[in-house]
Amino acid sequence: MNNDEKRLYISNIVEYKIYKNINYSEFKSSIEANLPKKLYKYRKSNVLGKAYFEDYIRDNKIYISSIDKQDDKLEGITPSTVKRMQLGEECDVEQYYKDAMYRILCNYLKGLTIESFNNIYKCFNSEQNNILLIADEVKKYYPNHSYSEIVKISKNLIILNENFQKELGDNERVKNGIVNVINANAQTGISAFSEIPNDDQMWAHYADNFKGYCVEYDLSDIDANRSFIESLFPVLYEQTKNDDWLQSLYKSVFYSMSIGDYMLIKGQSVFVSDLTTMMCTKLLKWEDQFEWRIIGVPDTKIDGPKIESIIVGDNISKEDFEKIEYYCSDKYEIKIVKMNYLTQTLEISKISEEDIKRIKTSR
Repeated sequence: MNNDEKRLYISNIVEYKIYKNINYSEFKSSIEANLPKKLYKYRKSNVLGKAYFEDYIRDNKIYISSIDKQDDKLEGITPSTVKRMQLGEECDVEQYYKDAMYRILCNYLKGLTIESFNNIYKCFNSEQNNILLIADEVKKYYPNHSYSEIVKISKNLIILNENFQKELGDNERVKNGIVNVINANAQTGISAFSEIPNDDQMWAHYADNFKGYCVEYDLSDIDANRSFIESLFPVLYEQTKNDDWLQSLYKSVFYSMSIGDYMLIKGQSVFVSDLTTMMCTKLLKWEDQFEWRIIGVPDTKIDGPKIESIIVGDNISKEDFEKIEYYCSDKYEIKIVKMNYLTQTLEISKISEEDIKRIKTSR
């Protein structure tokens, strides 16, 4: 998927799970073409033990860790955005409002200049709402329209601004929303997966230089994994992170008004989709991870998909392999396969008796 397709994927989950705007059949149809059949989770072997296997292998649980425990320090709402949103002098709600209104009017007045916008904005905030002055600016962008049409557009812009102020004119309400965003990282948890089991950098970093292992999950049955899939999102990779939450909220109100009051909830879902997308966006340097992630409550566990196999690294120790062999093959009938280098590429193959003998005789 490209990033636009990923945004649509995220939007479909929000529409289905949060706002109930589409039913399960429609949701399933919208995602099944792009949902991976398999996902992989790289693990270090230092977590191996009876309690771990019983929890995460036998009972098939997925642990959701807090954002601040992730490798990427720009996860979620970035520190620069939090700083910009701090209450007090740094939190200029009026400027946010003005910036958002400019972006909204740009959708109506293509090529809108700052000078024209300032003239219109002054009229918006005057007691008279001088429609003739607004019309003088509007006609610059609709040269082929009649004057009556220009006046009608100008009136609509005034109504748009009034509705906008009604929705977001309460500074205390906006500031309370900002506080929630500042705390968003602490209230959001992530569990990361990859579409690929053979990335050498992830084996090196997340699986202790091939001393660990990788869990293969089977997502081919959407119905059986419904609750898991409803919280599973693709990760977007961008040159820079756009996580201006307040602008997104303003944009959602604009969408609501532009498609009619009867669809107001659609605007709300646009905001939630944007906020979720912010939580699923990473810089391009991470793109080789092909990540999908569960978003949920930090420090909790959820039911995971069926485990297809455990892929052991080529450098796994005798002790760690025997633990995996005991709990997986003997107890839970989970396949064990190996990962090794072949002609400078990584390849999965079934573990052989020779491999078992080599591992068990190694130090």
